[in-house]
Amino acid sequence: MSFFILVPVFILMTMLGAVGSLGLKKGAASAKGLVRLVFNPWFVGGGFLYFISAVLDIWLLKYIPYVIVLPLTALTYCWSMALAAFVLGERVTKTKLFGLLLLLIGMVLLVI
Repeated sequence: MSFFILVPVFILMTMLGAVGSLGLKKGAASAKGLVRLVFNPWFVGGGFLYFISAVLDIWLLKYIPYVIVLPLTALTYCWSMALAAFVLGERVTKTKLFGLLLLLIGMVLLVI
């Protein structure tokens, strides 16, 4: 499989995982009770995106070694931190940014 297909699919997979998690969080925060949670649009949408992310992850494992794919899924944390800051208004500290930087350096070292 071509690098020019695998990389965009990988980035999409991590983004869908982050947005899916956001949907699950917003759904869980706004729903009162298990039945309402299951039918909450945020929860359902988040679960769907999370599922699609998992399917793409499994598909990528056909073409990329497991020891590469699994650690690189940490890119999801980058998207999650950005979503937490911009959508949820959560505070991103210097310590969190430093941790994110270390994560990115580790991912680069893993690939080269």
